[in-house]
Amino acid sequence: MQGNNKKNIENLVLHINNSGYGEISKGKPNLILKRFYKWLYDNDNYPELVSWLKAGNVRNTKKASNMLREKMTKAAHFCIFQLYV
Repeated sequence: MQGNNKKNIENLVLHINNSGYGEISKGKPNLILKRFYKWLYDNDNYPELVSWLKAGNVRNTKKASNMLREKMTKAAHFCIFQLYV
């Protein structure tokens, strides 16, 4: 099963790399695949299945929990501002 998955991932990466997308756009799917399989296998390190993938120059990636926290903070500031206006 894992060999089949690796072959599918290799084919997907080959397709993305041969596309006309820029380097950052090519790196994002790789980063998403790596993080997904890290989560799926509940591991601290990237599994061998995806550890070989290069994410390229993907910058400023945020965790979902941090993004939610930012949205909640902005909403709270908005509500507080509305109370005092």
